[in-house]
Amino acid sequence: MKTKINWYKVALFTTLTYCLSWFVSFLLSINNLDLSQTKTAIFVAVFYMSMPAISAVIVQKLIYKQSLKLFGWTFPKKNIKYYLLLPIILVSIILLTTLIIYILGNQNVIPNFGKLNFSSENIVQFLQETLTKKGKNIDLSKTPISKIPPILFFILLLVQGIVVGGIFNVPATFGEEFGWRGILFHETKKMGFWKSSILIGIIWGIWHFPLIFIGLNYPENHKIGLLLMTLFTISLSPIFSYIRLKTNSILGPSMLHGMINGSAGIFAIFVANQNELYSSISGLAGIFGGTIISVSIYLLDKKNIQKFYSEK
Repeated sequence: MKTKINWYKVALFTTLTYCLSWFVSFLLSINNLDLSQTKTAIFVAVFYMSMPAISAVIVQKLIYKQSLKLFGWTFPKKNIKYYLLLPIILVSIILLTTLIIYILGNQNVIPNFGKLNFSSENIVQFLQETLTKKGKNIDLSKTPISKIPPILFFILLLVQGIVVGGIFNVPATFGEEFGWRGILFHETKKMGFWKSSILIGIIWGIWHFPLIFIGLNYPENHKIGLLLMTLFTISLSPIFSYIRLKTNSILGPSMLHGMINGSAGIFAIFVANQNELYSSISGLAGIFGGTIISVSIYLLDKKNIQKFYSEK
């Protein structure tokens, strides 16, 4: 007999996560904290991003008194090889998003996508403006950074996203992933790969709403940003479900999440006239890229994916 989904448990976790997380965002808003500041980013990482994990523990251990191992609180050695998929997927997302911007922006199909600009002058100008905003007056044109070939700089940023993002961002992204690819993945997998992933993507996207209202991701377009963030998380959700499936651990999705967060700034550097709604990782270019990769992964490993979801 097929086990039914415990929708009460799913709703309880989701409601608790939203309440706790959105209370943290309320504290941010009433204190007028700037999300671009390091101390605010740390506050968000420590408190806001940890609430899905805290809610999962409360629901699973305190209310249902069940094991956390069901949510990927494991690290099977036989699955280590699948961690090699993480940098491959990250690079695929970045390169495909870059290609989409080139096709739609540089070829003037949709001018709002801006134009890729792989020139040393563009890199120096962007970094110079960033330092100026932080009150640092340094002439980068006279430093070694101005001599770095743009393609090499792009590769270095990718490597930084993989290594630094995949290691140092994990404590923060784990807080999210233990909720999304932990309790939600476990409780909704009976729906099947696509339905489960899309539902998780919707819950994940809505969770971001308060942060978007106070300036995260779409500081100039809060309202449309709510829709785009949800579409973005839906586009990525099947990829994260697949990594959770293959690694059989919450660590895999946490690392990939950290890599994506750590690489998001690439497009701000290499896209001239960048529009956050079109040519950012969480804009239309990233949504198109994530969707294409999600579908590709499913088609490439359809048999194993269907087998996993049919057995559980």
